[in-house]
Amino acid sequence: MSWPIKPTDRFISEVPYETLFTPGEFASRAAFTELHRRMRRTIFHMAKLSGAPTREAAAAVDKVFLEFAPEFPGNPPALGLRRLARIVKKTIGKDAFEPFYFYAQAAIYYMDDPLEREMLSRLYEMGSHISEARLAIEFRLSGEAETGRILTAAVASFRLAQQQLPADELRLMTEGYFPL
Repeated sequence: MSWPIKPTDRFISEVPYETLFTPGEFASRAAFTELHRRMRRTIFHMAKLSGAPTREAAAAVDKVFLEFAPEFPGNPPALGLRRLARIVKKTIGKDAFEPFYFYAQAAIYYMDDPLEREMLSRLYEMGSHISEARLAIEFRLSGEAETGRILTAAVASFRLAQQQLPADELRLMTEGYFPL
């Protein structure tokens, strides 16, 4: 699989993580805002799973991004998530940090089909708190059967996309991880 277009020709919400960490690809503020959008729920849920009340989990998310801001975008771009992960571990505790949960989304942004990418991204954002019926409504699909077919195709695309991850660490962290 190879990109038919350059990352800069894509919307910021569609580019791989390392593009967000690449100086000059997008304005730093826009890239940081997009990184925050993608990762805030993941960090929040990891903090909640560690036993933090909602208010403390939300504060942990704020603390992570405030501490990470001076390091953004940083080099090398392929290890941007690792730099963020270091701060997340320090903030919520390494026992609460779930590597699969944190890194698994990286491959989504290498998927070619926008519907598969958006649906799998939404599934990750909501975790087990969203049903196929709800996804069908949100994506204006005919029902759970169509949603199931798209999710099955999305998982196949996700597996293929894992092979395109730029950093060996990311490939290892997502290897064998299937969202369904």
